[in-house]
Amino acid sequence: MLQSMTGFGSDVAVSHGFNLSWQLKSVNHRFLDLAFRLPEGYGELEILATKKLKTIFKRGRIECTLSLTSQPDAQKELQIDSQMLNSLLCLEEEINSQAQGERAILSVANIISWPGMVAKQVRPQVDDLDGGKSFSQAAIESLESAAACLTEMRQGEGRGLEEVVRSLLEQLNSLVGRVEKSLPRVQSAQEERLKGKLLELTDTAIDEARLAQEQIYYLNKLDVSEELDRLKIHLNEIVAVLDHDEPIGRRLDFLCQELNREANTLCSKAQDGEITQIGIDMKVVVEKLREQVQNLE
Repeated sequence: MLQSMTGFGSDVAVSHGFNLSWQLKSVNHRFLDLAFRLPEGYGELEILATKKLKTIFKRGRIECTLSLTSQPDAQKELQIDSQMLNSLLCLEEEINSQAQGERAILSVANIISWPGMVAKQVRPQVDDLDGGKSFSQAAIESLESAAACLTEMRQGEGRGLEEVVRSLLEQLNSLVGRVEKSLPRVQSAQEERLKGKLLELTDTAIDEARLAQEQIYYLNKLDVSEELDRLKIHLNEIVAVLDHDEPIGRRLDFLCQELNREANTLCSKAQDGEITQIGIDMKVVVEKLREQVQNLE
């Protein structure tokens, strides 16, 4: 199923007395680019989340934000920052070792009043267990739910893009058909033009054999049948690619470049006002097509 690269997904879960809130925002990108905004100290969780998202998405820039908020009814336990306490005690010992007077002693009141020493609830570590499930497991399961929400939105956008792409392909096929119908008229006009130029250059009768050679050479230079054949091949290839299950955005973008190249050649070779205008119309439609397929994963 086609997927757009733009969308939004979110999920909220509960673990260790905290609400985990994931938000995933996706936009266009040539490759898969993951940008995380996690609470400080969760670098290990970012590694796990990156591995998981790489199994789900192939392209797009995805901003992944995790917010942690304690539940209102969660038990509030006072926690001492052990590292800060050890640092403070070491500092006390160093000061007393250099003091020449009476030794200073830190009281409990001094310690607990130290800024940042006491917290009501410490955020869980990645490997903390809660009912047999680690915090990282709960976070990754919530991330999967947010990713599923994002995938659903991207698929919905993809269905809309497919309708637009198929409509543009119909327009291009119609323009190719118009050129094919005009070819006999254009060829006849080119032959008459060539014959008239040869008459202007000589007062004698035209050598029919020479005229035939000149016609073949001149008409081959102006022949656009190969361009039309390649246009039809590329258009058929795009239709076939639309039914693929894997990401197809970059392949379609390449095919659009090929369509544009053939339309350019058509305009330069035809030397006919009507076909040149049709070629310009083709280029306009191809550009619209390319804008759409660049949104596809």
